[in-house]
Amino acid sequence: MTAPWQPSLPERAEVILQLFAGLQDMMAKKRAVIEMRKHLAWFSKGLPQATDLRRELHSLTEPDQITDLINRYFLAAPPPASRPTLVN
Repeated sequence: MTAPWQPSLPERAEVILQLFAGLQDMMAKKRAVIEMRKHLAWFSKGLPQATDLRRELHSLTEPDQITDLINRYFLAAPPPASRPTLVN
């Protein structure tokens, strides 16, 4: 039995950044950061170096810091070798 398809890190980043933009549109900056820290901890569950990401995440207080962390973790990291890729 094959493992279910998992989105790539860049695909996850796109969804996460859209969510964060929506949170910032709907609520105050401080509240959006708090909410995004919660969501980002969940989005990173089971990923490589997720513990390090969550450790850094809880010290962030500004939207730009959250966006930078998302870009560094989800867009700069090489994909894990064990993750299946979608074939067209």
